Order: sequence, then structure tokens, then C-alpha cells
Amino acid sequence: MFVQFIKYFIIQIMHKFNEIKAMKKDFILLQSVYNSFNFFNFFNFVFYKASPPCKKHKNLV
Repeated sequence: MFVQFIKYFIIQIMHKFNEIKAMKKDFILLQSVYNSFNFFNFFNFVFYKASPPCKKHKNLV
């Protein structure tokens, strides 16, 4: 019983670790998307004197 529990525990940790790795990839992707958004916002601001970011994206800034 105890050995089974340890095996289960290790499998859970491995699953969590894989989830975290996947999340990290997603996070890097989000980071690059966010950076390109910032880039476009900067250009908008320079060329069109744009208003502040819309409500939907305000919490990102």
C-alpha cells in the first residue's frame, strides 16, 4: 500500500512538472505577444497620439 502511494505521489509530481513546463512555454509565447502589442502601442502613440489602452488591455499595462 505504502509503495503504491509513493508511486502515485511521484507520478503526480511528474504531471505537475510537465504542466509547469507547458505553462512556461505558454508564458514565453504570451510574453512575446505582449511585447509586440507594446511595440504597436508605441507606434500608435507616436504616429496617432492614441488614447490610453482600451479597458480590456488596461490590466496588462
